[in-house]
Amino acid sequence: MTKQMKMWGGIGLAVLVVALASVAYLFRVPLLQRTVDLNGKLTLDIADTPSARELGLGGRTSMAKDHGMIFVFEKPGIYPFWMKGMHFPLDIVWINQGIVQEVVNMHAPVNTVVMPDTHVPIHPADRVLEVNAGVAQELGIKPGVRVIGY
Repeated sequence: MTKQMKMWGGIGLAVLVVALASVAYLFRVPLLQRTVDLNGKLTLDIADTPSARELGLGGRTSMAKDHGMIFVFEKPGIYPFWMKGMHFPLDIVWINQGIVQEVVNMHAPVNTVVMPDTHVPIHPADRVLEVNAGVAQELGIKPGVRVIGY
């Protein structure tokens, strides 16, 4: 096999890997879901990998009122959240060891050129919950509330 054939074979393999990864991304398996009791029932997508946490709810145009996403971290920390790629407002809830620490309402960006809203929590958290704006207040989710089944 000539050096040129090996080079083209390597390039072909790289293109194939990128193509397969792209198709896998487009048709990725849905995130795990589970029902959590937070003063009411919510069905949550679980973002427990770096790539799932990075994508979050970005790019979605809406979400059912009784749904949300929970971000699972390996250890408690100060995890800032921003509204990059969001098309609807959210309530963001920081939870540590099953207790709500902080709740913030964040608006979807109206201008994609400007840096989207970012919030840095005061307290460490091991979970961060995102629900539609207003849901936290409707369910009585506030600092000190215990989350069951998270």
